[in-house]
Amino acid sequence: TRGMLCLLHSVGPLPPEPFEQMVLLGKETAEAFGAEMRRCLQEQVQRRAEKKRSRSFNELLEVDSFLHEDMAMAVVDDGYG
Repeated sequence: TRGMLCLLHSVGPLPPEPFEQMVLLGKETAEAFGAEMRRCLQEQVQRRAEKKRSRSFNELLEVDSFLHEDMAMAVVDDGYG
């Protein structure tokens, strides 16, 4: 909730006690919303990082298999062996 603004709307006169309750409810709601947003964003970053790591690992495996294939094709029986 840092740097955020929460607007509360009320019509008519509002006694201090209900106003304080409304402000407290608004504050708690904003804090809970902020915490949930942070959690969701952190999970999204974590999923993206895992996906990127997995993709990088799979690309390395593909390069490794291509190298093995190239090396196998490079070995040619020249008849001396």
